[in-house]
Amino acid sequence: MSIVLSKKDKRIARELIEKGLQAEFRHGLLEMDPIIQQWKNKQSENREAYHNLYKALTDFDKHIAIRYDRITGSRYVYTSCAAPG
Repeated sequence: MSIVLSKKDKRIARELIEKGLQAEFRHGLLEMDPIIQQWKNKQSENREAYHNLYKALTDFDKHIAIRYDRITGSRYVYTSCAAPG
C-alpha cells in the first residue's frame, strides 16, 4: 500500500524525521557517556575505553543508518511514525 503525500505533508514529515533523528543522536550520546566517565574515573585503561567507545559508536551508527538512510517520499510516513529506540 502506497501513501501519497502533498508537498506540505512531505515537509512536515521531514521535520518530524529530523526531530526523531536529533532525539536518536541525543540518546546515542547519553549511551556513550558511561564509557567516557569510566575512563575519566580511571576505571578503565585508555585502550579498553577507546575500543568500547568505538564499538558502541559503530553499533549505534548502524542503527541510525538502518532507520534513516535512503528515505524517500514513499517511506516518510513509515519513518516518521517509527518510535525511536
